[in-house]
Amino acid sequence: MQIHKNLETYISNKSIALTQGTFDGVHKGHRSILETLKKEAKKRNLETAIITFFPHPRTVLKDKNFDIQLLDTLDEKIAKLAKLDIDHLFVIPFTTQFSETEPLDYIHDILIQKLNVKLMVIGYDHKFGINRNGNISTLIEDGNIEIIQLPAQQINEVSVSSTKIRNALHNGEVDLAMEYLDVPYSITGNVVHGNAAGKSIGFPTANLLLENDHKLIPDNGVYAIKIKLENKKFDGVVNIGNQPTFDGRKHAIEVHIFDFEDDIYNKNISIFFIKRIRAEKKFENIEKLVLQIKNDVCLARKLLNEYTNF
Repeated sequence: MQIHKNLETYISNKSIALTQGTFDGVHKGHRSILETLKKEAKKRNLETAIITFFPHPRTVLKDKNFDIQLLDTLDEKIAKLAKLDIDHLFVIPFTTQFSETEPLDYIHDILIQKLNVKLMVIGYDHKFGINRNGNISTLIEDGNIEIIQLPAQQINEVSVSSTKIRNALHNGEVDLAMEYLDVPYSITGNVVHGNAAGKSIGFPTANLLLENDHKLIPDNGVYAIKIKLENKKFDGVVNIGNQPTFDGRKHAIEVHIFDFEDDIYNKNISIFFIKRIRAEKKFENIEKLVLQIKNDVCLARKLLNEYTNF
């Protein structure tokens, strides 16, 4: 996949089939659109292309109804899309000025003149342009691009959407999010010094500082996780929360890696959420907390041994 972050430098005499959107999460619904895009492009001997926008449009427009919690960083999104056999990815910088582009100007100047788009495959609720007033009717009325519109994709009779995945994660339902995504939800961060509370009770933890402030963090609680560190894979648990047994502290992401003692401060690790074990809880004393952690680790080992798709 060729990645283009500047439309001005893109030059090609080949016609393309295009879809566009934020593609946050690159979930099953997104991939269904992309499979249709590839199939229809092949019929017409067209190259395939995706337009996505960075930063997320609602972070620029400061939509008060949008909490700016994203499933993917730009790098994560690019990595996922790169696996899907698409010819081109156009990452268009989204600015206030760009948001004011009239829909017909966008169609004529960018889609037709610059990119030579002959076919668009879009979802059932696709909107674009100033105040998002461009839609399927605008594209059809223009008449210069063939349009294929897809209905909402279904999983167990529930529409797949990035919003539904976010809601699942907010509820700690990381296994449901994984069903929608087809892969475990993940976060990546740098290991920083914490308060050593885990080490003091026999369960040393790596405290993560996330790369991106807008990255969605699942609900507080304890989760069974898979871990990637320097191209090696490990099992573990993560506690997300405020350490209420220690009288409440700053919100933290604390990763305990099974059978691991190396110093990994200042290194990046990625964790992949498999199953929530329990909600965050304040224990009467440290002894009861330690007993619960032992039970958490035992259950997590069992769950992770049963998960073989990593």
